[in-house]
Amino acid sequence: MTSKNKLDILKISPPRKEFIIDSNSCSGCRLCELICSLRKKGFSNPKKAYIKIIKNHKYKVYIPVFSLSCDSCGGTPACAGICPTKSISYIEEGIAIFEINKAGKLPALYIKGD
Repeated sequence: MTSKNKLDILKISPPRKEFIIDSNSCSGCRLCELICSLRKKGFSNPKKAYIKIIKNHKYKVYIPVFSLSCDSCGGTPACAGICPTKSISYIEEGIAIFEINKAGKLPALYIKGD
């Protein structure tokens, strides 16, 4: 299912806060990495960010991946606020609607470590 017109509904029970990623619109600018490190560490260094942008060469998309250490900035994630293409969304509801993209459904991905 790769149609851009189809939508999936993800019902989260119990309701929890969640990042939703639209890798189709991510430009790979890495502003999210810069703002994350600035907010969390006090200086801009993408290597210290809790978010990393990974390029998927097969599908030609950029995918934001979060560290398990990410605490979503206490409920107002800086990465979602600064993203110029609005590729990173943050919801506090129990239901999220997102598009099926080239690489399939991509809710937030997490990696171990910082």
